[in-house]
Amino acid sequence: MSLSDDRNWAAGIYEERADAIGEDQNVTYFFLRDYREICRYMRAIGYGSKGKADRVERQVARELEGGNYCSLRTTVQGRRSTQDIALFIYRDCRADLFGSGLVVVSFSTGGELARQFADAWFEQTTPF
Repeated sequence: MSLSDDRNWAAGIYEERADAIGEDQNVTYFFLRDYREICRYMRAIGYGSKGKADRVERQVARELEGGNYCSLRTTVQGRRSTQDIALFIYRDCRADLFGSGLVVVSFSTGGELARQFADAWFEQTTPF
């Protein structure tokens, strides 16, 4: 698949799954279901890879080596907005999946709120 296909897929995931946090339309969150979706999403936003699949997949695996979860943050500069993205990846032991993820996206104005939401959600999942 091309990077363009990945970007269209990521936009579709956002449209289908994103929920606003409270009444703040500038901060949203959604879930990625498995390792494959996580890597594809990270490729689509260009996280640390410039779109190269092997780098992204190695990076996710390396981040998860140390335990059951990891957190990554990045900022993506688009044509119309800046997105602060907090990505929390965890091994879903109960569902026996390798990797699930929470993605929190804020558009320009809510970077700190996105971080607080993601941190609070993540603290709730530590009993994994």
